[in-house]
Amino acid sequence: MMSSPTGAEEPLRVLILRLSALGDVVHALESLRSWRGTLPNHHITLGVSEPLAVLAEGVEELDGVLVVPRRWSWKGWLAFRREHRHCNFDLVVDAQGLFKSWLCAKALRHRRYVTWGKPLSRDVLVPHLASEVVREAPVNSRHSTAHLVDRALGGVGLVHRPDPFPCGPVKRVVCAIGAGWPTKVLQGDPWGRLLEAIAKDLPGVPIYFLEGKGEEAQQLQEWSAHWPSGVERWPPMDLATLKGELGPGDLFVGMDSGPTHLARYCGARTFTFYGPSMPEAYDGMGAGSHAPRGVCHLGVTFSTRCDQLRKCQSCSALESIDVVSSWKTFAEEHLDQR
Repeated sequence: MMSSPTGAEEPLRVLILRLSALGDVVHALESLRSWRGTLPNHHITLGVSEPLAVLAEGVEELDGVLVVPRRWSWKGWLAFRREHRHCNFDLVVDAQGLFKSWLCAKALRHRRYVTWGKPLSRDVLVPHLASEVVREAPVNSRHSTAHLVDRALGGVGLVHRPDPFPCGPVKRVVCAIGAGWPTKVLQGDPWGRLLEAIAKDLPGVPIYFLEGKGEEAQQLQEWSAHWPSGVERWPPMDLATLKGELGPGDLFVGMDSGPTHLARYCGARTFTFYGPSMPEAYDGMGAGSHAPRGVCHLGVTFSTRCDQLRKCQSCSALESIDVVSSWKTFAEEHLDQR
């Protein structure tokens, strides 16, 4: 930590790089919101990829947003460096840990560059290029950005403090498939049983299902033909619109995915299904009745998420969840419609 001649803490210009993906950027923003008051004098900038920069708009805990191109080319990198050559940071904290994020830092003037070291780094080269590395991380990914910043600042005691679980009557239910990986998608028949249970326990409360795009929209079209009447469909929304739409009074029902984490960040309560990933690692409140988890039929164990998450062809973890019983438990503990 840098200090002035009088011994007082000197304000630093800090760049936090968290370029993608949707859920990870939301986790970084949520973490920032919980500990920003600990560093009131530091100038905090978030570096985020172009499609996700809208998530950082209007975030009062940020002093600046650095929009990074989604894809690099040699000419694009040179243009980015020319455009931002005036930027000068005391510290760059690279929570992404990829060669692309290192290239972003390389294009800017900075005094220190800190990222994850082995075995946490997602890139074998980047730890060797960093001036400093952090080799341990918390199990909960929502704490990881705070942990990395804390270590980069010399252990100032930053702690991610999740917001309390929202309470009060539900005014609207919003559902979404919301996961690009088949292993994290709840199928149509369980959705139908779940929607029937929700409609029964929340009479008069409107239920909406957020349409996706492409294959997800086609799935929804097929599944919804067998669902109970009264479930309305929302057209696809861009991130800025979805962020502005969700808030307190909403109950968001979905998978361990970006839209679900965004809903939580916006103040909605969430009922989230976990299959090949752990609620303790990704859910805002940890494991509990609001985050039921399925069991791997192969008996594979893991602390955060399954190593085969993206490519497993036989994952049935979500199928092992009794969605109606899970909903009943959640409703008894977290819903009060008075």
